[in-house]
Amino acid sequence: MKAILTPVLESKPYQTILQAMNQKGFTAVSGLSDTAFSCAVHCLGAQSHYRLIVTYSEQRARQLEENYRFFERRVMVYPAKDVLFYSADVHGNAIVRQRLEILKQVVEQQEATIILPVEALMERLPELTHMEKHRYRIQSGDVVDVKEFRQTMTALGYEKRDWVDGPGQYAVRGGILDVYPLTEDCPYRIELWGDEVDSLRSFDVESQRSIEELQELVIYPATEVILTEERIAKGLKKMEADHKKCAKALKEAFQTEAYARLNRTMDTLREELVELHDAVGIDGYLTYFYDRLVSVLDYFPENTKVFVDEPRRVEESARAYQLEFQENMKSRLEGGYILPGQAELLIDFPAVMQKLEQHSALLCTALIQNLEEWGISKAIHWESKLVQSYNNHFDLLVKNVSVWKKKGYRIVIVCTSSTRAKRIAAEFEDYDIVSFYSEDWNRDLKPAEVMVAAGRLTKGFEFP
Repeated sequence: MKAILTPVLESKPYQTILQAMNQKGFTAVSGLSDTAFSCAVHCLGAQSHYRLIVTYSEQRARQLEENYRFFERRVMVYPAKDVLFYSADVHGNAIVRQRLEILKQVVEQQEATIILPVEALMERLPELTHMEKHRYRIQSGDVVDVKEFRQTMTALGYEKRDWVDGPGQYAVRGGILDVYPLTEDCPYRIELWGDEVDSLRSFDVESQRSIEELQELVIYPATEVILTEERIAKGLKKMEADHKKCAKALKEAFQTEAYARLNRTMDTLREELVELHDAVGIDGYLTYFYDRLVSVLDYFPENTKVFVDEPRRVEESARAYQLEFQENMKSRLEGGYILPGQAELLIDFPAVMQKLEQHSALLCTALIQNLEEWGISKAIHWESKLVQSYNNHFDLLVKNVSVWKKKGYRIVIVCTSSTRAKRIAAEFEDYDIVSFYSEDWNRDLKPAEVMVAAGRLTKGFEFP
């Protein structure tokens, strides 16, 4: 990617910002928007093992992911859960799967760029050590107790089936143990000879044919709330105590409907946890099962580089989310729909800001803004310009390329296919513009050179 990045890395604003990022705290950077922002993040975070981009909505997160993927493939969105409606499982395990895939990469210390809507930073979560501790590791030749295997898979959030046909499931048929890890693209089969592992292999769901033989398999949890019998007993004890207090208050206030509703909720919850070791919307009861809860920011080391996209909008979104949560929880408590611990699932935004400040964090805006309330240590302007698509406007492209060449710009034209890119390079000759098609993104461009290449870039950008 040197063809694009070299001029950026040589620019004075880049060097100034890079120096500012050597210390913790907030640095404001204005002038960056859309793909120019993604390019800047890629360059400035190149030396960091993890790069976190915090933005104001999931829609914006997906847009940034698409932009950033042009520069780097290792980019993922960590979606926020809906803490207001944990029991309304409209997304199935899709959100949990996306989150656990990212957490697996963090546990295994794989380099990555992760984009998070600010709501995800406000969630209270179990410490990452719980996931590391509860990975199920099995090797060829190991001795396996089938009953213990069933109990472990259930505790890790896997659903027991006769046959596995989707992620998050397991099946036991005699000496054949099948499991479809939520973090993997295919299921795995463990074949026993007696109680010893005879073979480990991945297989295709439809054909049941083997894909690959393995010597070792590591199964990650299929849930972020791992419930052992000890943890369930401890959590239920806390729930019963809260339920007793709330039920008494509702009864004394003659709130008969709310009193009855709370009792029904507690009865159902108790039954599901004791009999099934799980419950609908169990994520909403985290405060009862874990003594210490943290933010997803605590999963990453302090030397992680953080980029906040449009901080004012991030703050507005966070505060609105917090207010909605507080008002909703107050109403539900009064109506006997929830227990008090369920109203303690959010970290307030000032606390999130404090956690962000423990890293080297850039507050990135398209326009110059006053961000003194964030306690910035320095404000830097890095001018960039948006370059729109030239679809069906080849004459305008020729005109602009001619201007850029006179200014000594290094110019890269990105087309959706190699065929189109070659045709554009050929058509430039008719306008006396010297250009070339290349598949070498690491080529060093000289000033006024024009390179045409194939790739996917949603919008163009210019660093004057």
